[in-house]
Amino acid sequence: MSIEIKRPEIEALIQQRLHSGAFETVEDKLFDALEIQREREAWLQENREAISAKIERGLASSTEAKAFPGTNCANVLQPTKRPG
Repeated sequence: MSIEIKRPEIEALIQQRLHSGAFETVEDKLFDALEIQREREAWLQENREAISAKIERGLASSTEAKAFPGTNCANVLQPTKRPG
């Protein structure tokens, strides 16, 4: 597989990490980044229910406090929620 990096800022970040000695190869850095992403996704999945509950409490308190007069925050934000 061949991967082409077109954004110079991404290439610069990778080169910076390689020069720092943190990683020996681009593949090592890419593997690390993908592993961190996997861990983050797993954490979000494990905590999805608690996160959703906190969001709902925040929306409820914003509605109760009339943070947005004449607007139901939950209805405004509902279309932006992603499934799952």
